[in-house]
Amino acid sequence: MGKKLELIHTKDKFCIKIDGKEIPFITEYTITVKAGSSIVELGLKLAVPNKDKEIIIETEKAKVL
Repeated sequence: MGKKLELIHTKDKFCIKIDGKEIPFITEYTITVKAGSSIVELGLKLAVPNKDKEIIIETEKAKVL
C-alpha cells in the first residue's frame, strides 16, 4: 500500500504531510512528474534549528549537500 502525500500551499497555510504526519521545518519543495510515468518525485529543503533538535536519517541512499 502506498503512502498518502498531502500538500497545502495557500496564502494562509503551508504544510506537507505524509500519511497524516506533518513534516516540520520545510523551506522549499519541488514536485516532478515525468510524462508517461506514474511516479511523483518530491524534493524537500529543510531548515532545522541546531539547538535542542535531534535529527535521525535512516536510509540506504543518504545524500547530504
